[in-house]
Amino acid sequence: MITASILRETHEIENLVAFMDAFPGLMEDELTTRFNTRIKPRLLSELRYTPRAAALPFTFGSEKSRRWYHAAVREGRIPTSGGRYQRTGNMVAGWEVNIFFGDGAVALEVKNRSKALPYVTGKRQVAGHRITGWPQHNETIAFWRDAAGEEVDAAINALINRR
Repeated sequence: MITASILRETHEIENLVAFMDAFPGLMEDELTTRFNTRIKPRLLSELRYTPRAAALPFTFGSEKSRRWYHAAVREGRIPTSGGRYQRTGNMVAGWEVNIFFGDGAVALEVKNRSKALPYVTGKRQVAGHRITGWPQHNETIAFWRDAAGEEVDAAINALINRR
């Protein structure tokens, strides 16, 4: 005996495609609004977290990095106040977060051009920065990337149900 079973009704998908063709940019607008209100502010807030002043004595990554730091302080390349490093705020202010659309995909972009970033919050984080309380940014980004994916799914489902 031969039987046939319906695996998936495609009417809803066909209707959604027609709906999206009739209203170009609707999905991008919906996703951008959700991203800018629900994800971006919270992600930037976590990435821009600044812990207390460094615990002394600071634990350098190597003797070479300790010597470099003290030489840079003597030469005036690193700002200090009362002999302690003075934060400029440039690293935490340098975070940029955006979403992009194209080729049937939605992409999350998180960037920061600070040269110090790998050593402060990145994969090469120095022990002194970890002790101070700087979180690793890759963990923060991974969490919010997943949350953004859930928002994309929710937005698409809302559009399907709204059609």
